[in-house]
Amino acid sequence: SVNQSSVHLLEKVDWKILNRDIPLNITTIEGEKLRNRIDKSGCCGASELIKLWAFSLVDYFRVVHLDIDALLLQPLDQLFEHDVELVYTTDVMMAPSPKNMPVQGGFLVCKPSMETFNELVSIVQKGDWAPGSGWAKSGIGFFHGGPTIQANIFK
Repeated sequence: SVNQSSVHLLEKVDWKILNRDIPLNITTIEGEKLRNRIDKSGCCGASELIKLWAFSLVDYFRVVHLDIDALLLQPLDQLFEHDVELVYTTDVMMAPSPKNMPVQGGFLVCKPSMETFNELVSIVQKGDWAPGSGWAKSGIGFFHGGPTIQANIFK
């Protein structure tokens, strides 16, 4: 959360502050394994799902999500030139194998779509995730943070 004095300073330079909660009630996740594990997953548990809101910002052509610990060293212009739904980096250190590379959830460039947002929330709501087999037995998402956004956007 951002304190009020910081909010005021950001708004002064035309930043729009959006406070969002987790986009679903985790106690209603249908899959018991995910429901019991998601709040202990990754660095921030179910709070990682707040990042899914980036896909709902349909008033924008592209949305860049950066975690607070991200550092940009070059312009991002070329990332907006491709007509794709998602640009991301992977996290080699968390990868169980070279063919199942996890999304590094701290840096995402997405093309907003309510359909995509609703689909991603629905995937979590259904909760078809298990340790060792990941999302829908795909082999994707049984690593650190896998039950949250690091793998959900691949399902």
